[in-house]
Amino acid sequence: MKNKFLNSIYFPKTFKVEPWLNSTNRKNVKTRKRKIRIDAREEYNLRRGAGFGRPERKLKKEELYKIEEYQYINLFPQNLKIEFKPGLNIIVGENGCGKSTLFHEIKRNIVNDGFREPEAIIDSQNLSEKNFRGWDFEEDNPKYNSHMTPNPMDREGYMSQTLFLMGTNQESHGETMKGCLDVFLKIKGSLIIFDEPETALSLKSQYEYLKKLNKFSKENQILMATHSKVFIEESEEVYDLEKKKWMSGEDYIKKIKKICF
Repeated sequence: MKNKFLNSIYFPKTFKVEPWLNSTNRKNVKTRKRKIRIDAREEYNLRRGAGFGRPERKLKKEELYKIEEYQYINLFPQNLKIEFKPGLNIIVGENGCGKSTLFHEIKRNIVNDGFREPEAIIDSQNLSEKNFRGWDFEEDNPKYNSHMTPNPMDREGYMSQTLFLMGTNQESHGETMKGCLDVFLKIKGSLIIFDEPETALSLKSQYEYLKKLNKFSKENQILMATHSKVFIEESEEVYDLEKKKWMSGEDYIKKIKKICF
């Protein structure tokens, strides 16, 4: 089983991101200056000068660059290594701690998104686009983004009339999410990534799908980011992305309660 799934992800250097507006990490924001090349419009305006119709002038090398301030957060430290286990892996942490970013880095190692090369390195021998499935229950929500409904299932032949009805808003938000989960739990794949699948699920539905997820994860590896107390409390172990360590679900709940109360 080990060679068929994701064993670990490793960050060889500090992983930096731009700070989110409401990020809980804003206290860790750093400001630096950097030298960047001016864009084509700025270069054109400099060459033409103040008046239209004037002959272009040749720019000096130093004129092609400018100094700007930028902000960033060190989201993941250098040499961070997160090891995963077969079955269900639950990732927890405060909003803005990097759960979705972590999943995007894993995906970039498996499926080239065309935007940029991954900065992290995954350890797995047989993972490929063919045996990887990922679903972000916010970004890919067919209740509000009907164009997202066929992706990533349609090209593989997994589209169904149920999903079509979801995209046309003929079901409630909770029914839509339950339908998405039902479809994904019929797909055979080595690695399944769920980003906050509890979205819009009732308390009863969360318990029902936790049972289904546990059964499904006996033959598949699942990485799941969640804020659901049901999923966390009922799990033997969760990975706290803020503390960068595995701990019991009960201990994580106790830690949060101690902070808040």
